[in-house]
Amino acid sequence: MAKVVVGMLGFGTVGTGVIRLLNQCAGIQLKRVAVRDPAKLRAVQAPCPVSANPMDLVDDPEIEVII
Repeated sequence: MAKVVVGMLGFGTVGTGVIRLLNQCAGIQLKRVAVRDPAKLRAVQAPCPVSANPMDLVDDPEIEVII
């Protein structure tokens, strides 16, 4: 089964839960997360780069879905 490559906007309470769920899915690869403050400490470590620029997700040709 091919992996679906996704990017995510936001990494707050809901985003943290989404990342926990995505980490359990074998068919989904989280490639990048965009947030307002990448330096902010979070309850979960992102398994990918965290950026302050949402255009990093839009401009990445490997990202198929943005959450």
